Amino acid sequence: MSPDEQIATVENLMKTVNKGDLQGALQYVHPDFVIHEQPGLPYEGEWRGHDGFVSLMTYIGSIWKGWRDTPFPYELASVGSRVMKETRSSATARSTGERIEMDMMEVLEFKDDLIHTIRPYYWDPEWVRRATAGSPPPPSRGSAG
Repeated sequence: MSPDEQIATVENLMKTVNKGDLQGALQYVHPDFVIHEQPGLPYEGEWRGHDGFVSLMTYIGSIWKGWRDTPFPYELASVGSRVMKETRSSATARSTGERIEMDMMEVLEFKDDLIHTIRPYYWDPEWVRRATAGSPPPPSRGSAG
């Protein structure tokens, strides 16, 4: 898969997720997918497989209102089997009503021409923790999670 094709796949995934079409987004996600969320966040840890992807995105939608990565299109760079995605993210926490706006970086790794691994890096994870205080516990993390 060429660097341009990798970038197009990431853009298509994000467009599909932003529309709320999680089932449609799975066409871009490897069956053995894993996302590693930072410790201390309400959705910390590993989320695996298609079920884990859908569970995580659904859970994020349940604790955040209006999550968006801007500006669109994203700033993306492809290096080998990875795409680096730098965005400005904003959302309002449902539990506290606090609005956050911060920079994020995600490293997305490809396997078999699909997104296999995502590692998100939040500029201020403590802000995320404070804003989401009192959020409901996370659901099942998908296969082997």
